[in-house]
Amino acid sequence: VDIVHAYNAGAAWSALAATEKLAVWLVTNLPETVPSRRSLRALYQTSLARGDHVIVHSSFTAAPMIERFDIPRERVTVVPNPIDAQLFDPATMRPERVLGLRTAWNIPEGDRIVLVPGPITASAGQSVLVEAARLIPQHLLRGITFVLLGDTHGGQRYVRALTKRIKAHGLVSKFR
Repeated sequence: VDIVHAYNAGAAWSALAATEKLAVWLVTNLPETVPSRRSLRALYQTSLARGDHVIVHSSFTAAPMIERFDIPRERVTVVPNPIDAQLFDPATMRPERVLGLRTAWNIPEGDRIVLVPGPITASAGQSVLVEAARLIPQHLLRGITFVLLGDTHGGQRYVRALTKRIKAHGLVSKFR
């Protein structure tokens, strides 16, 4: 064994003890959300930050994780979760399926769709898209609809906050 890869905090605690006196690398994966400073979960997840090399799944979460856990940047690598590009290939979509989705999502005829697939969580950065859309002049947003497509993983509080931000910026007609 040259490398031990721990995907969660429990595995990392065990792996830290097991690899402490061995000449092997411990690689860990940090979670997608930054835990609060004063939580048992945060204490438990410190084991993940102690790997010889640490993987995070997005650039959006890398910086707060590095800061939160005081990890040297050279020990962190961003490895995005993969997206099946064939699933979104226009050539593989049947026209009736496209029309059905446009109807279900209430997309105005002729609008271009900016599709954002992936989990709808704070760590995925949809709020950055909302802020970017707010900065775009209204005339340049004509004919564009943003679709956030993914599982909320029980993060209803984030969805409510995101919806509130979209409303506050007058972008309700632009987001689905």
